[in-house]
Amino acid sequence: MYAKVKLANAHSYVLDVNAGIRFTPGKMLSFKTNLSPDPTCHFGNDILANLPDLLLTETFDRLYLVTNDTLDARHGAEMHLLFAAQGIACEVVTIADGEADRNFDTLQALCGDLQRKGITRESILIGFGGPALLAVAGLAASLLMGGVRYAEMPATFAAVTSACLSNRRAVYGKRGRNLYGSMYAPMFLFADTRFLQSENLADRKEAIAEGMRNAFVNDASLLPYFVEVLEQASVYNLDLVALSGLAFHIVVSRLDVNKKDPTEQGFVQALAYGEPFAGALQLLSGGTIGRGTASAVGMCMAAELSARMGFLSRDEVDCHYRLFGGHLGLDLRIPEGMDIDALAALLGTDDKIAASARKLVLLERNGRCLNPDGDYMMYVNPELMRQVVCRHNAVVARKLDNAHALHESVAALREFSVMQAI
Repeated sequence: MYAKVKLANAHSYVLDVNAGIRFTPGKMLSFKTNLSPDPTCHFGNDILANLPDLLLTETFDRLYLVTNDTLDARHGAEMHLLFAAQGIACEVVTIADGEADRNFDTLQALCGDLQRKGITRESILIGFGGPALLAVAGLAASLLMGGVRYAEMPATFAAVTSACLSNRRAVYGKRGRNLYGSMYAPMFLFADTRFLQSENLADRKEAIAEGMRNAFVNDASLLPYFVEVLEQASVYNLDLVALSGLAFHIVVSRLDVNKKDPTEQGFVQALAYGEPFAGALQLLSGGTIGRGTASAVGMCMAAELSARMGFLSRDEVDCHYRLFGGHLGLDLRIPEGMDIDALAALLGTDDKIAASARKLVLLERNGRCLNPDGDYMMYVNPELMRQVVCRHNAVVARKLDNAHALHESVAALREFSVMQAI
């Protein structure tokens, strides 16, 4: 058994979001997630050496590291040496880490492997990977023997900036996403941005798009920052400091969402901005459209709806196209050959509400959701949704075929931030 010891040799300091943050290798930021329960997130670049000290504040019999084959090949030997140096016995279990693997089959196989390897109520399980892996590993931890202690090590941009900042652990069923799960808080989160350097660049771009949602629904002051970062360097060529800084700012924006809804029962609904459109696009494309691209298209459509219902200004809508299509370089078109009628019909069906209308997250202005009924959603006539969908590609062509429109000045976005603050 490993005895509890006082945390030592961890170069950490409490987060001050108002202070300028520099990401010095080995320097660890430690802050709360604003959830309930509220685990601490340890964030930085090249901070892996601090992990054993964090673990050794607990008493446990064995450590189980759940990861994927790629991460195990890249970092497994380093992890074993790190833990062995502190006398920590570690078992590695690998599972698939794709969205298609976020299901009951993967969960059951993982639980079986962990039991065969001798996991006990006194063990600690660490999930080390992307969003799908963290969901499966966290749910397994919550189920085994009524719950074993769990820590998360996000290893992709999406995992760092979104997946690990929720206590919700869920897998997909045949009838939809996130249908089966539980709320289960980890002991702590450990986000080392060094692991992001080897991530697939296309996946990183998708994750950045989803992270931008936080600004549109809750904090428009981040929009100029996103523009400045992506203008200074291509999203494919962000250096380590810029990449860490971008991840950090998206994390902080999510912390503010969590602060408003620590139990994830209310304002977190705002993060469904654009999701009905995104889900329908992914379903009809058979998953060939990336999650971030689908979300970006969905947010553009939701912004058009917000404008047509008399809320967003045309400049605020255009901001969506500039960021996602111009600065981030995503293809915002509905794919050629996709059945527009089928897409519109899919959006208009929901057995939980009247057939004449559907509830969606819409914006009053960039940075603020409409909330007439207390659930951060509004009823929208399906015919209006259909019109937006049918005209979408023509609107994208008009917005983004003009090179000047791709790179509108940062001053326009700064103006939105000033208006939002007033």
